Amino acid sequence: MQNLISTALETLKCITDLIFPDLCAGCGKKEKTFCEDCKRGIEEVDPYRSCPLCGRFTGRSIICGECLGEKRNYSRGFFLYYYTTPIKNAIYAFKFDGKKRVGRILVQMANERIMGLRNRFDYLLPVPVTERRLKERGFNQAYIIAKEISRIISVPVLSNTVIKLKETKDQYTLDRTERAKNVKGVFALVEKDHLKDKNILVVDDLFTTGYTVMEVVKTLRSAQPKDVCIFAIARAL
Repeated sequence: MQNLISTALETLKCITDLIFPDLCAGCGKKEKTFCEDCKRGIEEVDPYRSCPLCGRFTGRSIICGECLGEKRNYSRGFFLYYYTTPIKNAIYAFKFDGKKRVGRILVQMANERIMGLRNRFDYLLPVPVTERRLKERGFNQAYIIAKEISRIISVPVLSNTVIKLKETKDQYTLDRTERAKNVKGVFALVEKDHLKDKNILVVDDLFTTGYTVMEVVKTLRSAQPKDVCIFAIARAL
């Protein structure tokens, strides 16, 4: 059902995109996705100089103190950009203004790094949203990201394996303790037979505290996957 709704709404959005001109996702200038000024403001997450679990800058690839304290339930995190102004504005345009093309280009801009994920995973699993949120927004941003990654590395996307049971408050409006409580128990595993002994990459748009993806990973564990890693377009500063 979510796929049918998403496809119909995406078709409508594509028609709208033909009517309105492209604007820089970082500042609003009449440019294709990013103007040169905004491109210079984009900071990539260097996997050799950041925490391999959360992407925090550490100067070298070493697990940071926060991740040691949190006891992350996944084995590795992959992050493309830090959440600086151009990326923050781009994700807002993608997520809340319906600019799906921006989300795809954020993945394409890191094509070489995305290619590095090839042959490492059996499935991509986007963090799910409720059907209510899907209808309101018109799409699941994590699904759009996962589909673009899938196009590049030829790994299938699981869109109905995990579902979100109820609406939650937006994580960015809550403090750290509230964020953990906000997502506790909100996901359910509905298809699991094909996940045993498989390598899975959980995909989302933004990593802040990691509580959302960790709750998804926790939900997956009953299916006994071989390994679970996570991916996010951006890592909050």
